[in-house]
Order: sequence, then C-alpha cells, then structure tokens
Amino acid sequence: MAEEAQQTAGAADSGKPNKVVLIATILNTVGMLVVIVLLFLSHQKEKSKVSVENIAVNEPGGHGEAGGHGDAGGHGGGHGDAGGHGGGHGAAAKAAPTQDAGVIIPLDVFNINLASVQGAQTRFLKMNMSMELDDDADQEDFKVKAPKIRDAIINILNSKKPSDVASTEGREALKNEVIKVSNSLLAKGKVKSIFFTNFVISN
Repeated sequence: MAEEAQQTAGAADSGKPNKVVLIATILNTVGMLVVIVLLFLSHQKEKSKVSVENIAVNEPGGHGEAGGHGDAGGHGGGHGDAGGHGGGHGAAAKAAPTQDAGVIIPLDVFNINLASVQGAQTRFLKMNMSMELDDDADQEDFKVKAPKIRDAIINILNSKKPSDVASTEGREALKNEVIKVSNSLLAKGKVKSIFFTNFVISN
C-alpha cells in the first residue's frame, strides 16, 4: 500500500511541471499573436497616412488660402465685385497679367448729389472708381492732372439723374464719358478702362 501511495504521489508531482509548461506555452503564443496584430495595425495606419498625404500633394488647386475674387471690374450697387478669378479653395495661383494690362490707379471715393426733378427728393451717389492707363501714360502727369480729372468727373455725375446711371447701360455710358473727358486732360498716354468698385445710389 505504501508503495502505491508513493507512486501516486510521484505521478501527481510529475504532472505539475507539464501543466506549467503548457500554460507558459499558451501565454507565449497569445503574447506573440497580440504583438503581430499590433504590428499589423500600426503598419496599416502608416500606409493609410502616406496615401492621404500623397493625395494632398497631388491634388490640383490645394486647400489653403483662397485665390479670391478681386474687386476690380465690379459695377457696384448690385453688380458687386467682379474681378480676378481665384483658384478655388487653395493657395491658388495668381492670375497672370495679360500683355495689354496697364497700370490701374484707384481714385478717392465720390459722394455726389445727383440731379433731381423739381420737387423730387435729392438722391446721392457713393462711388469708388479705378482707372486703367495704357503703357504710354505718364503716371506723374496723371497725378498732377488728378484734381482736374476728379473735378470733371464730379461735374458729369452732378448732371446725371438716378435713372441715368441705375442700369448697366447707363453705367457703361458714364464710363465712356469719364474716359473721354479724362483723356482730354492728359498730356501723354490714355485712360483705357474705368472700373466701378463701388456704386450705390441712395433711396
């Protein structure tokens, strides 16, 4: 009986190391699987990040500062700011100047009483204007003549009724008058174009 008990105890003791080895093997296997999964997920994350960066670099027009819509060429008073065409959402490329583009000079704001019919309420015009000079124009000469040009423009505007300049056609006719009178005062070069960047008639 004593020998059987010793054999049973020996068998039990020999089984313990086997269980420890088995548990250790399982834990090591699980640990390796966890490490492999983490490495795989990390690799996929890095790969995804690189792809997004490539898209951002290759995408035309980018996202950044807007190229914006310029104020030049607007008709004001409902016609708004017409001018340069930006490149959408990005740090867009600036519009290249055309070969025939001249120097553009902004004038001070005009606040004018428009002509009115007897008994009618006086209405006012607030206008911002820029002038484009041709390549032959002398900017110093323009600066010297600017007060005379401004005075001539004021006289033209004072003669206009609100209905004369309320339409697009009326404003185009006004531009032609301003160009004509301005060119008659300049000694060298010509005014090519007129741009109304603000044009508001009071109610």
